[in-house]
Amino acid sequence: MNLIMNNDMKRYVELFRNNIDILANHLLVLMAFWLPFSYKPVASGFSVLILLFAFKKERWSALKRAVNNRVVQAFLLYFLVNIIGILFSDDYHSSWNWAKNLSYCTYPLIMMIFLRYEYVKRIISAFIVGMFISELASYGVYFELITHTTSFIQDFLFVKAGPAYPTPFMDHLAYGFFLALTSSTLLYLMLKTDDIRLKSIEILFFILISMNLFINIARSSYILYAIGLLFVLYRVYRSKFWKAFPFGLLALASIFIIANTFSPNFGNKIDQTVHNVEKIIYEEDYHSSIGMRIDNYILASKLIEEKPLFGYGTGQHVKALHQRAVQEKSWVAKTIEKYWTSDSQYLDVLLQFGVVGFILFLNILYQGFRYKQEDHYLRTLQLVLLILFSLYSIQTFSMYVWPVSTLFFFLLTLTLVQKSEEKSISTVSMGLMVKYALFAVALAFIS
Repeated sequence: MNLIMNNDMKRYVELFRNNIDILANHLLVLMAFWLPFSYKPVASGFSVLILLFAFKKERWSALKRAVNNRVVQAFLLYFLVNIIGILFSDDYHSSWNWAKNLSYCTYPLIMMIFLRYEYVKRIISAFIVGMFISELASYGVYFELITHTTSFIQDFLFVKAGPAYPTPFMDHLAYGFFLALTSSTLLYLMLKTDDIRLKSIEILFFILISMNLFINIARSSYILYAIGLLFVLYRVYRSKFWKAFPFGLLALASIFIIANTFSPNFGNKIDQTVHNVEKIIYEEDYHSSIGMRIDNYILASKLIEEKPLFGYGTGQHVKALHQRAVQEKSWVAKTIEKYWTSDSQYLDVLLQFGVVGFILFLNILYQGFRYKQEDHYLRTLQLVLLILFSLYSIQTFSMYVWPVSTLFFFLLTLTLVQKSEEKSISTVSMGLMVKYALFAVALAFIS
């Protein structure tokens, strides 16, 4: 009897090990769904992937293949510079805590060990479904159907969420990035999909997400939205782009005019921007979000001149910036301590790690832009993601935990997987959708 049980156990273990990659890819589907909502289920998913690695067959050869990827190497090098940067800090404890929070730079390595090409588009689709539900929540917040007193969701809502700030699960800058990226992805799918029913769903979602973007109050998202859509048009109609370009501009102009007419948040934000710029130009009054960024950039540039090569150390950029603001009696001294950034990822890197670290940060983008990906959809998503992330990083921090950094690492890693001859997987049935939903809830529950 014991011999039979031992044989059965060995058979089950062998079956489990043979299907680890499939289990891992199903898990990545669940993690992608949670990207617009919370970091915790994503982090829990990566913990499970690390455990699965211990049971994976040929794990060391898979690890070697992942490490040999140039983009993965770029992520790891940036994480390494954060560890080394602790040596240049005068506060080792805070620097170590900052560096630990950047451990997500290792996520691409973990994902590449398990990722299979045939699951990649399903994983991306799971993210889009998550964005659709997040968007519905955003409309609920905007129309006050969901508030901080709504029992089933109050613990998850972003603290500022409300009609004037309809971003349910993250700050407005990050949510604007999510919306701009998703709208670009949907436009590509709309233009490439032949199935009428599926195309109709994509068009409807694109319209809804475009409307949602313009009730959001992030000015940068309007620019990212326009650039992302125009780039997708270029990728799809490359040989006929200059014929399609005027129609694209006309469509964008119409969207912005409609938004200005029907969205109070959009109109108010544009008016506020014009007013703040006029105050800066004509009155030299910098007491606004735009003025604060300009003052931060000036202070940061002075600090970079003092330590250009290696910077002030991991996580010490805000401390150095605050001390300089106090020294120069700048009005931004009171606000700097509340934030983790100099209002630019590029300046953050230069302040922390100097030119050496800055080169390694740019190397992530460089390796992504030069990456060879034969799949047109994945290459388009890859380039849109890199372009929008590069622009987003100009006006805020983008490499510190959730949400934008996690989304960037997660989706960029998906686009690294090359086409293979492996058999295709079946379409998602209603039964599988129910299973995904149940396991997604379970993943959130254990997080």
